[in-house]
This record gives sequence, structure tokens and C-alpha cells, in this order.
Amino acid sequence: MDKDPTLKNSSIMSAMILSVTEKLNELNLARDKTIVKKKIHEEINSLISNRNRIARQKRISKEATWHKHSVSITVPTETVYVDTATPKNLLPNDDIFNPLAPGDV
Repeated sequence: MDKDPTLKNSSIMSAMILSVTEKLNELNLARDKTIVKKKIHEEINSLISNRNRIARQKRISKEATWHKHSVSITVPTETVYVDTATPKNLLPNDDIFNPLAPGDV
């Protein structure tokens, strides 16, 4: 059985061992090694899936909190203030922004 290095010396591994032991005791499958091995793999895969699901939920929650926080900070800095008193001759040349009219070529 391959070992996941992230599980070494962790409470997850302890939970897996306890859970597998309980499952084997429940099912009384100690004599059939093939079934035992299959059940151990199923149980460990289930626990790893649960661990990954919880990690994803925490990460999503953390990102959502960060996003909400950053938006509340950055939105005011992106506000555009228009100075309505700017004289027209200080604005960019209209020819840059408007296509040439027919006959201007």
C-alpha cells in the first residue's frame, strides 16, 4: 500500500487506523485477506476524500473571505473622478478617438 507523505505522523493516519480496525471488527473479515485488503483501501480512500473535501472547503472559504476583504479595500481606489471644469482644449484630440469621416482622407 502506497503511503501518502502528508499523512505521516498525523491525526488523519490515526483516524484511518482506528476506522479500519473498527470496520474489520464490525465485518469480522480477518480471515479473508483479499476482502480485508479491499476494505482497508476503500476506507483509506474514503478518509482521504473527506480530508481533501474539507481542505477544499476551507480554501474556498479563505479565498472568499480574502476576496470580500480585498474588494472592500480596492474598490474605492478605482473610483474615477471627472473634473467637469476642464476646458475642452485640454482634452485629447478628438481625431485620435474618432474614425475619419468620409471625405477626410
